[in-house]
Amino acid sequence: MRATTLLFAILIMAGCGAGTAGTGGGGSGLMGGGAPTPNISALIPSSAPMGSAPFVMTVNGSNFAANSLVYWGSSQCTTKFISQNQMTAVVTDSDLQQSGSFGVYVRTNDATSNVVDFDVQ
Repeated sequence: MRATTLLFAILIMAGCGAGTAGTGGGGSGLMGGGAPTPNISALIPSSAPMGSAPFVMTVNGSNFAANSLVYWGSSQCTTKFISQNQMTAVVTDSDLQQSGSFGVYVRTNDATSNVVDFDVQ
C-alpha cells in the first residue's frame, strides 16, 4: 500500500510539470496484473522553443504495448504505438506556450514508466 501512495504522489508531481528524469516506476519489473512496466530511455526531440509549432515526438524505451499511452504532465497525448521499443506522441501548440520542464511518461494499464523531462525554452 505504501508503494501505491508513493507512486500516486510522484504522478501528482509529474502532472504539475515537476517530474524529473528517473522518477516513477521505471525498470522492467512487473506491475499491475503481471504486465511489464514501461520504461522511457529517450525523447526525440527532448526540448523545443516556447511558442513553436506542434510536432510529433518519438518516445524510445522498452515494454511498450498497443494499449500504452503517452502523457505530458497529467494530459494524455494523441499516441501511436510503433513497437515494443517505440511510440510517438503529438505535442500540441498549447503544450509549448510556457517555458519549463514538463514530465513525460507512459502508462500501460496500471503500470507507469519513469518520468523524463521535456524542456520548453
